[in-house]
Amino acid sequence: MKRKIRILPFLDSPSLRVGRAFASRQALSRVSHASLMLALKRHERGDWGEVGPLAWKANDEALWKGSEVVSSYQDEKRNRFRVITEADRSKTRILLDGEEH
Repeated sequence: MKRKIRILPFLDSPSLRVGRAFASRQALSRVSHASLMLALKRHERGDWGEVGPLAWKANDEALWKGSEVVSSYQDEKRNRFRVITEADRSKTRILLDGEEH
């Protein structure tokens, strides 16, 4: 019986083109620059943060299908925020949870 092997992206190279990155005023005022940059790097490398298994799978599939990718992170002050890359990969937004995109 053959086993399915999942091929993971290399952690040292980006797996997602994020385009231009923007953070909301609320995110910039509550989350440190270092935390925002770390989350963006994780997102770019295919680490979707604190999402459930279905969202993780959907993001993995979005890499190949060209659809929107949404990650979720929490900083050291327990601020929760999302990193959202558009389907066309032209831009990525960072928003606090609850903010509309």
